[in-house]
Amino acid sequence: METEKDIESSVDLQRVRQFIDTHEWHFAKTMPEIPHWYCLLTEKNDVEEFRWFAAHIRKYSKAGQFYGRTYYYYYLDDYKYWWMDATVEECDLINRDKVNS
Repeated sequence: METEKDIESSVDLQRVRQFIDTHEWHFAKTMPEIPHWYCLLTEKNDVEEFRWFAAHIRKYSKAGQFYGRTYYYYYLDDYKYWWMDATVEECDLINRDKVNS
């Protein structure tokens, strides 16, 4: 059962869009067969905001399978976002890909 706490707020959504718009998304050149983009924690001095977005992704994600492994995807507009580390504190790279690509 979804609670009020589980519903994404418009303030959070605005913060997500701000994060996405102010970070540089790099094409993953080493994986052209699986086209996607990523941003790095080390590129901006915003550890708190990066960790917040990583936690937001996990909180509002949907589980999905990729090559037999479960990942958690956050969907917004035409993109899905995910990270692959064990914890938010370890996360230093956030991926994104166009939905249905």
